[in-house]
Amino acid sequence: MRAAAFAESVEAELFDGFGEVDHKGIKGPRTKYAAKFRSLHFNLKSNAAFRSRISSSSLGPAEIVNMSNEDLLTPELKAMAESVRDRKSTRLNSSHRLYL
Repeated sequence: MRAAAFAESVEAELFDGFGEVDHKGIKGPRTKYAAKFRSLHFNLKSNAAFRSRISSSSLGPAEIVNMSNEDLLTPELKAMAESVRDRKSTRLNSSHRLYL
């Protein structure tokens, strides 16, 4: 898919998934749309692994738009988050044993 057509497909998915209806019943790019757009824009600029997955056609428009914040992390940040979760889990398990 050509870049412009792909970008249009991503934007259409973004609007469909995150566009919000106003008090007049008109759907538009409001708060949720803007927040998701900023998140995707930031990650496109700063996350080489994310850009690589897009350029290799590993991700389609719907997949890109529906990625969680954790899905958008760089591999290094994902590893760091996993390490923090593991340490937290270990501490919770050991403190739980103290009360048994």
